[in-house]
Amino acid sequence: DTKPNSMKTQIFPPSTDSHAYLVISMFSQANYTYPAYGVELSEFSVTSQNLLHDSAVEFLSDGRKSQSMIIPLTGKITGNHTVYVSTPGMPTVTAGVQIMPPVEYTLSFTPLPFVSGVSATGSRPLFALSVLDQNGAVLDPHYTFGDLQIQLLSKEASFESGSSLKEPVTILYGKSEIRHPTVTAVSKNSNIAATSQSVPNQSLVISIQMPNSAHSGEPFPAYAQLLADGKPISEIDSYLKSDCPFEDSLFKCVKPSKFVVFNKDVGFASKAIDIFENTFEQNDFAADFGPDELHIGEKRVIKFNLAAGVTFTVSSAIQFETSDNSVTLKPDRSGKYDLSVVFSKQGYKTQIQSHSFVVSEKIQVDLNTVNSDGVSVGSTVIANTESVNTPGFFLSGYGVIHLEFPQTIITGLSGFVFEGITTSDGQRYKSNIADIPISGPVSITAVYKNTIFVTAKGGTGGGAFEKGDTITLDAPPRDVVSFLVRDTFDHWSYLPQGYDVYLQTVKITAEKSFDTTVVYRQDYSGIVLVFVFAVVSLFVFMKRDRISVILAKRK
Repeated sequence: DTKPNSMKTQIFPPSTDSHAYLVISMFSQANYTYPAYGVELSEFSVTSQNLLHDSAVEFLSDGRKSQSMIIPLTGKITGNHTVYVSTPGMPTVTAGVQIMPPVEYTLSFTPLPFVSGVSATGSRPLFALSVLDQNGAVLDPHYTFGDLQIQLLSKEASFESGSSLKEPVTILYGKSEIRHPTVTAVSKNSNIAATSQSVPNQSLVISIQMPNSAHSGEPFPAYAQLLADGKPISEIDSYLKSDCPFEDSLFKCVKPSKFVVFNKDVGFASKAIDIFENTFEQNDFAADFGPDELHIGEKRVIKFNLAAGVTFTVSSAIQFETSDNSVTLKPDRSGKYDLSVVFSKQGYKTQIQSHSFVVSEKIQVDLNTVNSDGVSVGSTVIANTESVNTPGFFLSGYGVIHLEFPQTIITGLSGFVFEGITTSDGQRYKSNIADIPISGPVSITAVYKNTIFVTAKGGTGGGAFEKGDTITLDAPPRDVVSFLVRDTFDHWSYLPQGYDVYLQTVKITAEKSFDTTVVYRQDYSGIVLVFVFAVVSLFVFMKRDRISVILAKRK
């Protein structure tokens, strides 16, 4: 898109009795066919001496880059008025509008058919003249205006004296060498149009006032006027027809359209408007379709990065669900299928992205391992011949699958013991090893009981406990060399906070898993006792022998 460098203004309709629309469009020198984007421009200054309007306006940025700006104009001072529009960096441009006196009533001519046998140069009924209100209804001029005098002007006919309208329909007699002369009627009453172009109707001109082109979905004004001698004598918007929606006095077209006026009393006119669209930019939408291969039972989520205002529709033989910014594919049969995504935005040409998928006969089996609270506990499961980390899934054919869940799971200081298996289709199994039949996509969950594991190396009392259980740890002494050298308890290598590591037998409330080891020291008291016993025994033996010798000598 080329940055705008010139400005054009138009007023629709150019002649009005009270209100009109000022249309400001920006163009680049490279393209005067369609207006350029306006969101890059700043504030506009709009001035006029006798018209009411917004003095300072900006291009509205609604996410689709508006092409033109529409400003309502109102005025009651009759005459020609000029509107000046300026913006920084560009010359001031002008547009003109004519404010005409409001007309509450109009004069209506109806041509009378040529009467056979009457000379074209003789006096004959030429027209039926009536006064119409704003709704087109015929009035009784004498009742409404009293003595209503009308002046008839024509170069092609002469009328008999007496141009006073006293009846709802007044027949005008006159002479003319032309079967359907042109006549102008002038009323001195300010509430009646000052002039009314005569008939035949074919001499009147219908003018449809509107832009030649507009951006798709952007509002624009359109008026239909009945002109005589180039001057509007009445607005005939009620006869203006189009297939474009009409709202708040403005039209919105999304495709090239034709505006038509057709009425037996007015005539026929048409005007076409060219509707153009923006082109999506690369970052207005993006999608990652993933691998080309799908499996029966798989749920493929395709997310779209969408610019503001962009919508999409999806078509495919694959089952799918859509959300605000994604589509979920749910294939249920094998084969090759196409997926088409149509991106749309008001004022933009639609864009289509297509992708082909091959669906194979595989079933997705979701595997989960959770604790008693339903919280996922990561583990590894043997599924048929492959290992699957949980939570995860594997693809299987129809029939029976073989699953092996671990009996226990330890993660950090938390431990879990297998309780049972449940499936999304209502099957239950008590063993951690099971053969499970499947006939479609299924979710299989193994539930594990929250368990506390305690390991007491060198001691007794370790094992698996529930939270709150009492754990009794004991460190019995042990012999190293017969009974002479023994390991005697010294302390525990670790106990939860608050417990004495120097107690040989300790009771602990189960709160969390832990490992501990008995630390022993060697006791040599057995050897000492043996040594003392030997010395004492030798002394006694030696003492006994000495006493025996002494007694023998005395004898």
